[in-house]
Amino acid sequence: MKTMTSDEGFFGKLIDSTGKRYGVVVSINGGQLGIHIQGYGDKTSTDNTGEPIILDITDGKLNVFVWDDINKEQASHIVNMEDARIDKRIVDHNETMKSQDDN
Repeated sequence: MKTMTSDEGFFGKLIDSTGKRYGVVVSINGGQLGIHIQGYGDKTSTDNTGEPIILDITDGKLNVFVWDDINKEQASHIVNMEDARIDKRIVDHNETMKSQDDN
């Protein structure tokens, strides 16, 4: 995806497997990052401005909000990302030793 930046976000295009292009706008507003993809939206936004995917960080906790239905006001999925934090990684020392033996 080729990107251009501004103070408020990023602009670019996604290209699907058929070569069709979709404009993408990633906007940043405080603790939220919103993703708008051309042709997609949410219930409370005007056409071509909706952000059906929002990343929100509040009190140091990251959540992803997804609207999979433009006719519903509430997010259909809320994913808590706390278990994806790097400091939550469980290191398998046996696997580490095995990969070192292979070298």
